[in-house]
Amino acid sequence: MPIAQSGVHQVHVVDLGAFIDVEAPFTVTNPTGTLGLNVSVGTVYFPGDTATLFIAASQNGSLVSVTSLQIVLIKPNNTNQTLKVTAVTTGVYKTSYLIPTNATIGTYSILVQAHLTGSQNSSAITTFEVKLSWLSSQGKNIATAGIAITGLVGVATLGLWQKGYFKKKEEENTGPTGNSHSGNATEEQSGHRSSEK
Repeated sequence: MPIAQSGVHQVHVVDLGAFIDVEAPFTVTNPTGTLGLNVSVGTVYFPGDTATLFIAASQNGSLVSVTSLQIVLIKPNNTNQTLKVTAVTTGVYKTSYLIPTNATIGTYSILVQAHLTGSQNSSAITTFEVKLSWLSSQGKNIATAGIAITGLVGVATLGLWQKGYFKKKEEENTGPTGNSHSGNATEEQSGHRSSEK
């Protein structure tokens, strides 16, 4: 009955030949929509991070509080862990998972199962990745590069010292007899003048 309004209605049947008149009630209810679940979580986490998950349960476009809700975390090594759920507001739920510092690297799946009385069950699944942080994964390379740079600076300094670079600079500033360049320049100028005479 697509145009019937919700509520109690009557069926009235009359058989004039047999002189029968019968009535029977029936109830029209609003159609029950399917229970929808929307699951939100970050895509990449690192060991030591906290993965936070939000779940929104809706029916006929409106948020609804479900009768039961179960969240199971499936780890890369195929072990499971049930997560504790907290209601944030009507139809919105939250859970979190502290990723251990020695956590298995890989894809973690989250299975959400919900039930609403008078409606069907619903489920949803989502995933996130646990990866090593760049600093953790490159720590050995960074340390090696630091040692190499320190070594190169040391070798370069030693090479310049052995070639007398620093000694030459010192002599240029003081002159071979320990006098400054300005004194030598004066002597050279006076000698030059005497030769002109």
